[in-house]
Amino acid sequence: MKRKIVLASILLLGLSAGVPASPDPEKAPAVRLIKDPKALLDWLRAKSPTSKASEARALQGMEAYSQSRARPNPSANVTLSDLPRGETNPPGLGFHETAIWSFGVSQELEIGKRGPRIEGARLRAEAARATSKSDLLDEVAGARAALAHAVFAEARREAVEEALTLTRQSLELQRGRYKTGDLAGLDLDRLELEEETLAAEAETSRAESTATLADCQARLFAECEVGGSDAHELVDPPGSNVLTAEAGEAKRPDVEALMLAGQASLEDARLARRRAWPDPTLSVGYTRDFLVISGDQPRTFSFGVTLPVPIFDRGARDAARAEAQASEARLTAEALRQRIRSDLSSLREREERLWAALSTARSSSLPRSRAILDATQKAAALGELSMTDLLLARRQHTELALRVLDLESQLFDVRTALRRHTAADLLPESEHANHD
Repeated sequence: MKRKIVLASILLLGLSAGVPASPDPEKAPAVRLIKDPKALLDWLRAKSPTSKASEARALQGMEAYSQSRARPNPSANVTLSDLPRGETNPPGLGFHETAIWSFGVSQELEIGKRGPRIEGARLRAEAARATSKSDLLDEVAGARAALAHAVFAEARREAVEEALTLTRQSLELQRGRYKTGDLAGLDLDRLELEEETLAAEAETSRAESTATLADCQARLFAECEVGGSDAHELVDPPGSNVLTAEAGEAKRPDVEALMLAGQASLEDARLARRRAWPDPTLSVGYTRDFLVISGDQPRTFSFGVTLPVPIFDRGARDAARAEAQASEARLTAEALRQRIRSDLSSLREREERLWAALSTARSSSLPRSRAILDATQKAAALGELSMTDLLLARRQHTELALRVLDLESQLFDVRTALRRHTAADLLPESEHANHD
């Protein structure tokens, strides 16, 4: 019995080994997607339902434009009349001697309405595409921020845990010295308090890293890969990217969408006013009359023109409403332009100040703090400085390293906002043409 069980286990192991393992789900490489805007755009277009829904709305606008070019369908009618009930005149006539049937076709001819209707639909289709681009820019900005926050949170966690590891190593050594009487109890208490403080801070940083990774996964629709990433690579010196160029609010697709919507409303107003121009309906018919005994013609053609009489509704109110909508869109676009100019000025000033503080911290403060910490550690090992001095130097260095990460994170957020305001994440013009 045991032999059968062993053989069955071997067989099951062999079968499981022959089954190919399911491929690992694709992960979002944080640094690569941040540094390659086109890769991030392609990633979101492939995975984001919001992006696909926005493109579907743009497609609806294009289909509406195509539909606006269609002409009115003709109308056809067939009638059968003179079906007697009871006695006929003269008496004794049958169905084939009294029936009259006719066939006709009518076609409405639009006068002055086709042009503004098509132009309005075209402008709305372009506005829908611009809105789709604006939605994509919002999603790209959110994804960039989520990726960067995950990288910076992970770097902060690593920095705090590194400081905690060093503190615990020192604590173990100093406990040995305390037992031999070479260390005062107060210094040991201070070191233990520092270890407890760092342990609490490490838990907080772990929770923050977990939260940012969850937000990143929600925005990128995949697990975000931040391990081994260097957060310092995410912040480049000013002048090394597109952010220093004056893109202006003209590139903003949301401004473009408002302007196009206003122009489309003006076309609606033009179309409404032309409602006063009557659209004639031309008709042609053929009649086959079997009641020839009465002197009717057996075969006849008829032609007609129908003109509506625009007395009560001449489109004036609809035209006024459309012009008010156009004015609203124009004023909203102007307000948005002013807000963009103000935000750009504020963001660029903040970028300069953050970069100045970060440059000083990177080039001067952080290296000096590292040198002070190294010298303090050597002096403390030789007994020239107290443990309090070492704790103070280590705490100052850790806080400065975390401050540098905070400055880099703030600067990255400012530059992400600048990219959004200047539409810097849009595809190059050649690719726009292909995509549109």
